[in-house]
Amino acid sequence: MQVSMSTSSNQPPEITYNRPGRPFGVTIIGALEIIAGIIGILSAGFIFLASGISGAIAGGFAGGVAGFLAGLFFGGLAFIIGLITLAVGVGLLRGRGWAWTVAVIISFISILIGVFDVAGGSIKAFSLGFLGSDIFGGLASVAISLVVLLYLYRPHVKAFFSKG
Repeated sequence: MQVSMSTSSNQPPEITYNRPGRPFGVTIIGALEIIAGIIGILSAGFIFLASGISGAIAGGFAGGVAGFLAGLFFGGLAFIIGLITLAVGVGLLRGRGWAWTVAVIISFISILIGVFDVAGGSIKAFSLGFLGSDIFGGLASVAISLVVLLYLYRPHVKAFFSKG
């Protein structure tokens, strides 16, 4: 970030901050986060709707209430995650430092989950004798999260978020 000051005889000094323009990769990551957030919010609505319908179909009071409460919990969780993801996407597009931090944390968590998916898939593959989708899904998750993480740590990207 560059700081420049201009002065004139009658005016107080004016300070302007020159931040680099948004990198194209940040635009892609931010847009994908926004799309994922919208999908999460829509999924929450579907979960709410499905739990209400399944509760009505279940017939029994206990089964209907349990299904409804489970749908309320998981739908609420999906809604909150969707809102957070949407906010991170908008924050990334606007160059907010907190969004960079959350994206880095999410990338680390995704790498850990992917490693556990690969390990679990390997155990299953060994015991069942074939490679399952857990291994490939875990590897894809690790690869994508690692690329995002490495990109977010590039100097020009960190400069955009005022992190470097």
